[in-house]
Amino acid sequence: MIRDWELIRQILLRIESLESTRQYIDSREFAAESKVSDSLVYHQFEILYESGLIQAQDVSSMDGHAMTARALTWQGHEFLDKTRESKLWNDVKDEARKRGISLSFEAIGALCTKLIAVAIANVQ
Repeated sequence: MIRDWELIRQILLRIESLESTRQYIDSREFAAESKVSDSLVYHQFEILYESGLIQAQDVSSMDGHAMTARALTWQGHEFLDKTRESKLWNDVKDEARKRGISLSFEAIGALCTKLIAVAIANVQ
């Protein structure tokens, strides 16, 4: 199963939009709304949880795999703050492509930091 960075970013943005930790995002509902397979979305929720970016709970049953997420962790907020702006996110993907770099958590962080530093240096 792949790690889909676009889908991950969408999930994080959606979780951040929750108004309280009493609300949650269900992976199956998210999959239906996004028109993406349940298994792909479940996998993204699972790796986000395992990497410490979201607070989530596995609610799988006989009906299939599912997770609910109710909040971002500190690391989740940090990652989303780096990738929130669409222009910066697109620049990160373009820069990685140009350099032949796979998008990993570390590469995204490093490229975001570099591009943010360049943007700040260009502010007059």
